[in-house]
Amino acid sequence: MASVLTIGIAGGTCSGKSTLAERFVAHVGADDCVCVGLDEFYRQQSDEALADGSANFDVPEAFDFEEFVTAIDGLRQGRDVVIPRYDRSISRIAGVTTIRARPVLIVEGLFVLRDPRVLEMIDLGVFIDIDPAVQRERRMARDIGAYGRSAEISHHRYEHHVNPAFVEFVAPTKANAHLVLSGTEEIEASLERCLEHLERNARADGTPIRRVG
Repeated sequence: MASVLTIGIAGGTCSGKSTLAERFVAHVGADDCVCVGLDEFYRQQSDEALADGSANFDVPEAFDFEEFVTAIDGLRQGRDVVIPRYDRSISRIAGVTTIRARPVLIVEGLFVLRDPRVLEMIDLGVFIDIDPAVQRERRMARDIGAYGRSAEISHHRYEHHVNPAFVEFVAPTKANAHLVLSGTEEIEASLERCLEHLERNARADGTPIRRVG
């Protein structure tokens, strides 16, 4: 397989990372583009931590970056890879999934722009910025509506886990992005800005320039 165009999408919780990644795949086509989410690589939390609410899913230590990096590297070399399938509704690994190598690879997640090994592999790093009040509202709505958590638990996790981790670990990675987008702009506008950036930063033969910026 020819050089795999690799795009990394990072940002805080509920900023629109998955939405942009899905739109990118739809634009390019599933035969030529695949997305791998960092959320599939959550480490297994203990029953005790899940029961007492101490499990923190918003810090780097919650993820298996070794397995994540290995998967990305394999896909970039044109190899199909087997990755975990994480079920957020039960906070458990629910099986495995085979990801087929494609010419375009999207990787998305909280800390995609934090690990130096990942930064070395991406051609375009995107950080999605969002107003904290909007982010909090979206996260609360998702926790309550999608995962059935109480408003009290959702509020506690946001104030004690989500927001502190964002400030300490996620926000600083915006400096590693080639392109910063708004999490409240129309998704078509965000996609167009990504495509324009890639077009502007291409070699004469059309292949991307690595580490643009």
